[in-house]
Amino acid sequence: MNAGVSLPPCVGKMKAERSQKVVAMKEPLPRKRRRWTWLWVGLVVAWFLWTTDPIHLRCARVKAHSAICHNNLKSLASALLTYAEKHDNRLPPAESWMDAIVPYVDNP
Repeated sequence: MNAGVSLPPCVGKMKAERSQKVVAMKEPLPRKRRRWTWLWVGLVVAWFLWTTDPIHLRCARVKAHSAICHNNLKSLASALLTYAEKHDNRLPPAESWMDAIVPYVDNP
C-alpha cells in the first residue's frame, strides 16, 4: 500500500468482525443438534437399505437359480458321457434318452 494513504477506521473493524465470525463458525455443534444430525443420517441409510434390499434379494435368487441350472446341466452332460463310454461311444436313442441315462445321473 501507499505510505501516504491511510485506511478508514471502519475497515479494521470489519476485518475484526469477519475473523470473529469465522471463529464462531468453527465451534462444534451443540450435543442435541449433533444427535439429530446422526439420527437423520441413520434414517437415510436405513431407508436406502430398505429400498434396495429387494433388489439384492432378487439378484441372489437369480444367481442361485443360475447355479442350480448349471449344476443340473453338468450332471446331465456327465451322465451322457458315462452312457457313451459304456455303450461304445454312442449316445442313447433320441426317443428314450432320459430313461437311458437315469442310472448314470448323480442325485445327491
